[in-house]
Amino acid sequence: MKQFLYSVLSAAVAFAAIAGCKNKLAEPPEESLYQTILSQQNRGYSLFVRALERTGQSTLLSNSPSVTAFVPHDSAFERAGFTEAVINSMDTTSLSVLIGYHLVGETVTPANFTAGGRIETRAGYYLYTNRNDGIYVNNIPVSANYLAAANGVMLPLTSVLIPPQKRIYDVITADTTFSIFSAAVFRDSARRILLKDTFNTGSQFTVFAPTNNAFRRIGITDVTIRDTNLIKADSVSRMVRQHYVANATLMSHDFINGNMVKTGLDSTLVLVTATDSRFGASAPAIRAVTRPDTTLYRLKTRDLITVNGILHSIDSLMTRRR
Repeated sequence: MKQFLYSVLSAAVAFAAIAGCKNKLAEPPEESLYQTILSQQNRGYSLFVRALERTGQSTLLSNSPSVTAFVPHDSAFERAGFTEAVINSMDTTSLSVLIGYHLVGETVTPANFTAGGRIETRAGYYLYTNRNDGIYVNNIPVSANYLAAANGVMLPLTSVLIPPQKRIYDVITADTTFSIFSAAVFRDSARRILLKDTFNTGSQFTVFAPTNNAFRRIGITDVTIRDTNLIKADSVSRMVRQHYVANATLMSHDFINGNMVKTGLDSTLVLVTATDSRFGASAPAIRAVTRPDTTLYRLKTRDLITVNGILHSIDSLMTRRR
């Protein structure tokens, strides 16, 4: 009988202890996000704290009702050239943009990340999320673990998020390897789509920019693309619109085998990944389903983040066959 009572009492005590732990874990955090990040200074996050203090954004993280901070490790800042001396000497406007690109005015956890997703930052630029073959922000891996605060979350990062400086059109205009595509865009009204006016309305794009060699292989040069007698305006327009996807930001991590997207010409592209042996893909690529074959258009360069979307380059010109 005594043994029985002892067993019952032991079980009751164990249950009470477990219940007490559960209640303790269920308690919401009391510290602000700034206090939470501050507590991580000695664990390698002191440079982010210093930047917050210099820009006055520590107040935001203390008082905002909901905020997310992507916090790079000190080693990440140093690799990117942002040593303590640099952070202490940077003008506060530039530093505010850099740190603001790591802050989101709502609570976002890795569970909220979507493939091809985007999140607007306090700096006014977008972050791009992926979760097909892992969890990423701007192609930087994000751990599923994070620190919760009373008014938000801290997501540790191994790299610094660099705010974009140029629009898509600015990039292709400045890069001489895209001079023919740049001339085609300039001839077409699409240049207005790729410029800042449309970005101000929130539009975002994915552009697959053909290199000059892609054009030259089919006989189009810097001279002929500008000649209105040789290449009509409608042909140029169709050429340009076949190479961008509107209202979508597709990074290479978003390439799911067989996933289909529509171009500005309303043509269908199939996204292909390195694991799709049906098309002999050895890296992320695209396939135009309107063609009678399985030609792959491989990404020569990929995932360039701009102010108004994502830019990839391809080594062949995509043509739509009716």
